[in-house]
Formats: sequence, structure tokens, C-alpha cells
Amino acid sequence: MTVRGTWHPDLVVDLNRAVEKSLCEHPAALIVDLASLDDPGAGSVHTWVHAWRLSQELDPPVEVLLCAPPEAAVAQRLRRMGAARFLPVYGTADQARAARAAGLGLPHSLHRLRLRLPQRTDSAYLARNLVSDACEAWGLQALRDRGRLVVSELAGNAIRHARPPLTVVVSRRATGLHLVVADGDPRLPRALTSRPPPEREATRPISDAGLRGQGLRVVEAAATKWGVMPAGDGKMVWATVYPWVRRR
Repeated sequence: MTVRGTWHPDLVVDLNRAVEKSLCEHPAALIVDLASLDDPGAGSVHTWVHAWRLSQELDPPVEVLLCAPPEAAVAQRLRRMGAARFLPVYGTADQARAARAAGLGLPHSLHRLRLRLPQRTDSAYLARNLVSDACEAWGLQALRDRGRLVVSELAGNAIRHARPPLTVVVSRRATGLHLVVADGDPRLPRALTSRPPPEREATRPISDAGLRGQGLRVVEAAATKWGVMPAGDGKMVWATVYPWVRRR
């Protein structure tokens, strides 16, 4: 993500939307290049700290790396604030990429699958098949049924209640899956008002056929963790599926 021009407080809304759009696909890292941003008063600092906070709400969190010359006011103010401990600043985008390169492992395109979903009542099967393909390719067959169940409910909710465009993203996260369904509707799903005790969640059987169609209660039961966040003009609903059911 590259930011150009002269900083002005009116840019905050547009920048926040751009950050949310970048995070909605849950990248391994978000590199923000500020080399072409004219910000002598370091007024944009709080925008980048806010971006980092948003990135930490995801599971797993997304690493945010800023790029600015050491003498830039933004870089100096972040150092004075002590923010560089969690929001590193590199001199150039190439330096930031190099810092990430050692830990990337597989090329990013090999552990992420993406699908634009038609808004038809029978389209959820496409999302389920995407999870099946991912589990087969990544050797995560043990997560196939739970992953299919979770993504089916996320996709079904979006098809029934949201607006296009609808996008499904399946990513590998070590021994687990990260599932995202993004849509063009900013309305957030209602929070669940009740939850079974954790010990029941972890031990009760999860049946694809028996639970499908019950919405976010199925996601709550089958996913390790799930959440929702605004993304541009819409939102993304995400879930992680690991070998364990509920994170302790």
C-alpha cells in the first residue's frame, strides 16, 4: 500500500477505508510505503497506530510494516512514542520486504485460494468445494468437514442477507485454515446472545448435514474463533479452523 501527496486530516476516512480493504483478505503482512507522503507535522501517526490495532483484531494478527526515511517526521515521532516496538519503520519498501522474506515459507499464492461467489441460492457449494480443494492441496484433510461447514454458513448468510460483490478467501495458517467471506453490505451480523459452555462446545459432535442452515450458531460451534470487521463499503466475516474447536 503506497500513500502519496500532502497529509491533511480530511484524508483519515479514505486512508482508514484503504487499510480496511487491504486487511479484509487477511494478508500475511501489510507494508505501507510513506516515502511519497508529505507530512512534516507527523499528523498521520495516529492513523497508522489505528491500522496496527485493526490488524491485531484478526486471528492470527497481521504484521504491519511502515516505510519512511529515518529523518521523516513520522518515523521520528513513532520512535519517540515507543511505537516502533510493535510498528516497525523501515527506510524503504525493499527493506521491509527483505525483513519479511525469511519467514514467508511458501509463496503467498500457494497457500491462498480466492473465489468470486455468484449471489445465487445454490452458490454456497462453490465455497465448500474451495475448502475441500484447499484441504487436499495443503494436507489438512482432518479440517475438511468443519471448514466446509463454517464456510457454507458464512457464504449462505452473505448470499441471503448481504449485497454483492461476494468473495470467498481460504488461506493456510500453519496447521489451520483462515476463512473469509467479504460482501458489499456494511450491516454487521447481530452478536449471539447465548453460548453453550466451552466444555460442551469442545466435545459435542459436529455434523455438516445436521447443523447446516442454523447460521452463526454453527460457526460459533465449529470454528476455533470468528469475527467481523468493516471493509470499505462492506464487511468481512472471518473464521479460523484449527484441530482444536474453541481456543482456551
